[in-house]
Amino acid sequence: MTPAVVIGLDGGYLRSRHRRPERNFEAIAGKVLNLDGSQHRFAFARNGNSTSEFANAVVSAGVRLGTPTTVLCDGDPGLWKLQRQVMPEATLVLDWFHIAMRFEHALQATRGLGAGTLSEYLQGHPIRELESAKWRLWHGRSSACLVRLARLTHWFEAAHVRDVRGAAAVRRHVNDLIEYLHANHLALVNYGRSRRDRQPISTAFVESAVNEILSKRMIKKQNAMEPMDRAALPRRASRCSQQNSRGFVQAPLSRFPTRQWKLPSAPVSVTNPTTLHALRTVIRRRDHRVVSV
Repeated sequence: MTPAVVIGLDGGYLRSRHRRPERNFEAIAGKVLNLDGSQHRFAFARNGNSTSEFANAVVSAGVRLGTPTTVLCDGDPGLWKLQRQVMPEATLVLDWFHIAMRFEHALQATRGLGAGTLSEYLQGHPIRELESAKWRLWHGRSSACLVRLARLTHWFEAAHVRDVRGAAAVRRHVNDLIEYLHANHLALVNYGRSRRDRQPISTAFVESAVNEILSKRMIKKQNAMEPMDRAALPRRASRCSQQNSRGFVQAPLSRFPTRQWKLPSAPVSVTNPTTLHALRTVIRRRDHRVVSV
């Protein structure tokens, strides 16, 4: 039997070194976890060849046709589409961190419901409903969770709640949460059971994939520069790299630019005191000593 693998997908924007036609571009990063503990990282730009790039990445990681695969994602429709095109039989898991973050946004808005008014007592009911819905979702009861959230939105439409301070913000967060869970209902699993079975329920292991790939490339580039011939360095840098026993740079005097002082080519009269003073100054600067004329 082919060993199972876990694939995490995440997307983000990177700054392009070309300012035209766009300054940023979207990249997809992923990591493949095998049961033996080995990991395979990959990243590619999201463009017209994303499907082939993703297929080549998973094949290079050892994933074959018929390999039991679990794909974790944050709910991006583009990433789910990419998964369906390459491995439609994979088990989908929606990232729990993004779910918990949306629940926390709704709870934070609920804690400010009716703040400073006589309606402040109303915040107790939606807090209990949100925590109950989150508990049901954690234990794999996604339908019951959505029913609780839908019931809560109807409660906010009541006359005694509709105009309470902060009610519109809470209702907006709850509606966003319902849309997010409904759009990814096929990827909602029993997170509590998966946690007990030591199965990943979050894409946190993918967050560092981009940094690992970039750091690996930078180390490879740095190692490639180590055997560089010193003769290839500029002459100025080679001279400045010489250090004495105290660690200070010994730069030759020729490194610093010197001004060339020229004596006047035409004969001058030394009877004028001003001309005589100027001539003495020029000679003193040239020979670094006082010369009597």
